[in-house]
Amino acid sequence: MTACEAGNTEVTLLPLDAGANVTLTDSNNHTALFYAIRPGSELDILGCMETAEAFTDAGDVFLLAAELGLYRVVSSCVGFRAPVDGMPLLVDYEDSKDRSTALHKSCENGHRQTAELLLKSRAIVDARNEDEETALALAAEAGKSEIINSLLAYGVDPRLLIGGQTIVIKMACSSGEDSLKHVEVVTMLLGVGVDVNAVDGSRHPALIWAVIKGKLEITRALMREPNADSNITSSFR
Repeated sequence: MTACEAGNTEVTLLPLDAGANVTLTDSNNHTALFYAIRPGSELDILGCMETAEAFTDAGDVFLLAAELGLYRVVSSCVGFRAPVDGMPLLVDYEDSKDRSTALHKSCENGHRQTAELLLKSRAIVDARNEDEETALALAAEAGKSEIINSLLAYGVDPRLLIGGQTIVIKMACSSGEDSLKHVEVVTMLLGVGVDVNAVDGSRHPALIWAVIKGKLEITRALMREPNADSNITSSFR
């Protein structure tokens, strides 16, 4: 476990080759696998997994691998059974801290290959985290247009409200950067039928949010939409 945490690849392999028990946990209930996860560590992790039939922190290992975009690790874990009653597979395992799933984490961080693997494995596409955010909402906020394209291809509804109030397009207009990638997200959402004049729970459309937040390029993209109401007004109280 210490070798894994320190990133000592060759040292890690020695006890594994000697038959070390990789299912042992520390005071945080984590195995050596969890601490071994880092970019570029896939071969080491896969080697650990081959020696263990089951490990108690499989869900946390799976979520961290998805967050880092470790495709081969996610692929190896996706069919595992989660150590949680009532949830037979890891694909929809939720982070105990914020209820995020692997799909949330891979989409938010722009790992398209991993996200598509999860989608093909029948991950719940509209699963919501603690803040009621879907993977689509997180991808929109992060400006991940390729991820959004994949989610839409699997039937994600871009008109679903976040927390019963927030429209997804608002995530790209108000929370994201005023960048070309966010403009592409906005354009993509409008292209699949999202109403440019749709309002959120506070009765503000995407255009108002873009103006209030000073998003020049996003405002221009919204104004180019034929149905955009350029005379719309709103007020904050």
